[in-house]
Amino acid sequence: MILAARSEGSGVPLVILHGLFGSGDNWRTVAGQLGKQFTVVTLDLRNHGSSPHDPGMQYPDMAADVAETLDARGIDAAHLLGHSMGGKVAMYFALQQPRRTLSLVVVDIVPRRYPPRHAQILAAMPELERAAARSRKQADAVLTRFIDNRMVRAFLLKSVALDDNGVYRWTLNVSAITRQYRVISDWPGPPGQYHGPTLLIRGAASDYITDGDLQTTRRWFPAVRLEEITDAGHWVHAEQRGRFCDMVKRFLASHHWHN
Repeated sequence: MILAARSEGSGVPLVILHGLFGSGDNWRTVAGQLGKQFTVVTLDLRNHGSSPHDPGMQYPDMAADVAETLDARGIDAAHLLGHSMGGKVAMYFALQQPRRTLSLVVVDIVPRRYPPRHAQILAAMPELERAAARSRKQADAVLTRFIDNRMVRAFLLKSVALDDNGVYRWTLNVSAITRQYRVISDWPGPPGQYHGPTLLIRGAASDYITDGDLQTTRRWFPAVRLEEITDAGHWVHAEQRGRFCDMVKRFLASHHWHN
């Protein structure tokens, strides 16, 4: 599957993979900053953004989508940066395509199974479809019944758009994401290792990465290094954008010999 993509900047390719319920558009500001040194390619993963829909959400398939998209754009190798679900896709890609992965930046996720944690969002999604909201205010009111956090609602509303009948609908493939949620939360545990430079970034206020998770990560990524950003939760790149971009730039600059 060839994914929707947006490219900016110049230099060695840096591919950014968003998290669950997101899109490449969430990374536009970060891409603008990193595009001063790299050709930044932000992708919409399958069932998200403007990319095609498909019933499956297995990581081997999503990593294959990335490979096919890079082929279509004439990109032989790139630095990979992935957040949350996108981090798992990036990790799987690196394991399957190590020679195409110049380095790996994984944001607030590790290669393991996570317990369900999006029950409220999954409950809100079909309700918004049923509500047939005709304004963003109405759509937000539906989400408010399930989700207190205004930032989370604003994030989700970026994946809502007017249809031909003037009704706000998800651009996300709600049915596929709901059915495949346990697959997305899991980790397929593929064989092999990626020995290239690997940076794992943790938000200090997030509970996605425990101290013990570093050892688990080294099973697949022996060169992994963990860095933490204070005053940031799971959406590290949004909550501390400047510090996040500086950290990524330093890491990529230290591995310029891979370019």
